[in-house]
Amino acid sequence: MTLGQLLGDQCDKSKVVPEPAVFRRPRLRAFDPKAALATLQQYRENPIEEVSYIDPETQKRRDRLWRNWEEFASSVEIHSEKVWIDLCLGSKDAQSYFQAFLKMYVEGSVTERPCLGPEEYEVVRTIQSATSAEDAWCILVNEADKRVMRPKRLAEPDRAAFWSLKFSSRHVGQGCGPAFEIGRWIPFLADELGLSKQQGFEKSEVTSEDVICILDTLWRRAVDIPCKPSTRLAFHCATVLGGIGGWRPGSLVRIKYQDVSIAWIRDPKVPSKTWPLVYTTIHHVKQRRHRIERDQRSRLRFPMSIVPHKLVCLLTLFTARAIADNAFEAGFDRCDQILYPPPLEDGVDFVPLKWKTSILDKQIVPIAYSSFREIWNRVHLVAGSRDTKRPYSLRVGAGGRLDGSLTPALRNFILSHSTDVFERSYQPVQIRERLAEIAYGERAKQDDDLWSIISNAFLQRDPFAPLYLTQDELDEFGNRRDVQNLRERFKAAQVEKGMQCREAKEIHARLTYIYKCLEALKLEEKRRAYFAEVDRLRASGQPTTHLHDPSATNPRRKVHKTSSAVAAKISLLFTDKNLPKDLPDKLVAYVKNWSHEEDDEGGQEEEDLGSEVPDSTTEREKSRCLFGCGAYYNRRVLTKHVRARHMGVFEQPFLCPECERLGWGECMIEASPSAWSSHVQRKHGKRHAPDLRPGIWKPACCMLCREFFTRRGFTSHFNSRHPESEFAKDFTCSVCLRHGRTESISITSRDAWIAHVAEAHQGGEICGAVLVKDEEDIVRRGLLEVKMRSKEGTNLKSLSHCRSSGSTGPERQRKRRLNKYLGQESEELEAVEWTWKDEAADDTHAEEEYWVTGRDSDD
Repeated sequence: MTLGQLLGDQCDKSKVVPEPAVFRRPRLRAFDPKAALATLQQYRENPIEEVSYIDPETQKRRDRLWRNWEEFASSVEIHSEKVWIDLCLGSKDAQSYFQAFLKMYVEGSVTERPCLGPEEYEVVRTIQSATSAEDAWCILVNEADKRVMRPKRLAEPDRAAFWSLKFSSRHVGQGCGPAFEIGRWIPFLADELGLSKQQGFEKSEVTSEDVICILDTLWRRAVDIPCKPSTRLAFHCATVLGGIGGWRPGSLVRIKYQDVSIAWIRDPKVPSKTWPLVYTTIHHVKQRRHRIERDQRSRLRFPMSIVPHKLVCLLTLFTARAIADNAFEAGFDRCDQILYPPPLEDGVDFVPLKWKTSILDKQIVPIAYSSFREIWNRVHLVAGSRDTKRPYSLRVGAGGRLDGSLTPALRNFILSHSTDVFERSYQPVQIRERLAEIAYGERAKQDDDLWSIISNAFLQRDPFAPLYLTQDELDEFGNRRDVQNLRERFKAAQVEKGMQCREAKEIHARLTYIYKCLEALKLEEKRRAYFAEVDRLRASGQPTTHLHDPSATNPRRKVHKTSSAVAAKISLLFTDKNLPKDLPDKLVAYVKNWSHEEDDEGGQEEEDLGSEVPDSTTEREKSRCLFGCGAYYNRRVLTKHVRARHMGVFEQPFLCPECERLGWGECMIEASPSAWSSHVQRKHGKRHAPDLRPGIWKPACCMLCREFFTRRGFTSHFNSRHPESEFAKDFTCSVCLRHGRTESISITSRDAWIAHVAEAHQGGEICGAVLVKDEEDIVRRGLLEVKMRSKEGTNLKSLSHCRSSGSTGPERQRKRRLNKYLGQESEELEAVEWTWKDEAADDTHAEEEYWVTGRDSDD
């Protein structure tokens, strides 16, 4: 025996060997008597109720209609539940009660709504269709079966089958029983009350070309479709998804990050090439809420890679949204890192790009259905559609494209309905197939290109249709008696109880509702008249350009004005055939820069009633000088320009050059600066109207930043914008250098600057400010210099020819030449540079293109 064996034996003896565990079979069910009795009592106290299986919104409708029934029963002095038992027993007299209720229910569904006539209000029946009466009866019968018949079934279980009331609006002709007898009578009630027995809309489809038109309008006409950048991108994503699979809107909105995944996949033919891919999971709606799933038909997932047309590239849209939200676990901060990936590691064909755990519950399509529908309707209006298609038409169009391309089983799975439903409810009135060609073959052959557009919903659109009311049309609403009365009450409530009182808020809400209704009615009237007139003229071969108003703008202030203008510029990248790689990152900057910021105009509409996207200060809508001098940063800069260069124009009457350029005829302006300002604001938009009202002259000039302020405004500006730290480095006074004064012009501190302004520039009245009397005083003192372009000088010379109101001879020819020049040049976005003569680095804000104070007057 070896030493190792001896040591091993000793070690084994030192170990304690445990006894083997006794095997015990687990008890599968062990009922505690006390717990069992307590559980039994719990369910006895809370028996199963059918209401637990009903959607809460459906139950609200049931409760509301049942209250209406109880009010009717009380008025005719009958028991609201006993008459249902009589109906179940076959009483003809009981049927008459329900017939009377349905008739009065329809007749009583009236409300007063604002109208355009002198009567101001009209009585409108809210129930216009027989289907509404039929649905009301269906809801009432089902609620009565729960409230009245179910207790009878529990009380008399041997007669449970007898105590039952059933009615279905989908099977009126097939059912039997007293409730179905009343249901078959409802069409006769519709004839008596003038209810429509047909659907109130024509079922149509939105083709793939229509989807492109919707998306293009969403961005290209963004100024006319103002919304948050995040909402615009979400609407875009939802519309693309709807065009792909025709899913119900409830499945398209509020999609979360956990429903979307992005990955890299190796190209099967070129191993060194990597493709990005996005997987989107769609959850079907209209599913039973409380059920145990034994299949997986409630959801589906489909992949999509990069596609050539960026408007429908879902991967690009989702990537931009994710980068803006900083959603990637790997910390990607540029879209090209996702969309143009490097080669994958050898042996690896798939790399998932995971989201951060904290963002999984966040929405990647953050838009509510109400917002989706509002933008959908607005896009139709802006695109010039004669009628607004329902979002449902997006589903009909997608269903038509899937039908025939896929098997019926797969089509039904994608759309989440049956073949019977598809055949009954998803066929548009206008047939998309070529019936004549099918019937007669080559003898009825039709042009392929023509047929590719003939079913488009936007085929009949007119982009020149009116979009806005004029300021004068809006002002007419203020003359109504109801509006004037509400305004008086609003002012009184503000005086007595304050701005935030409940009464004032209610009155303001009522005023807003009235203006909204009137504006919609008036615009509908204008568009109806426009379409009738252009159809008449075009049918006879006459021009319609005189009916177009390209300068029409919203007379109200709008939110999201700046971001919408930027969106319009991004639209060019969506349609660029060169596939711009910077589009996704521009979308990122667009969403990040404006999702949580107020626009330059800010606020809600008045009662009267996101490489980087360029900064908002350079992309915002410019103010144009209508005398042909180009565009300016904002109204404040435009006003400064007009005061310095064009005040002499207003010494005598003159013709508006913009009205002539637009072909609106001659419009004589009175010899007054305020008359010009009022005319431009009324006819050409507030953005282009210089503020030339008397009494607003800002005499205090800040020579450091070349701005003018009121006396009180300058003190606030100087204290906030020019603290002591700004004067830490010595600098020289450029105005003094311009005038040749070289002695004692070195500024060493803030106090030294104040003293210098007072001594050298006669500015002692307000510390740090130079007070000026008028524009001539500014020029005389040499405070500012205008770098005038040659174009501006040419227009100033030509402007004098616009004064004469004559319509013939050399004056008319000169005006025509000026109009032609303005038409070619006036849209050029080039700002006048207000600078020092000496553009030295000593200027505090020399590196800034514009120095904005942040005051309301900057707009």
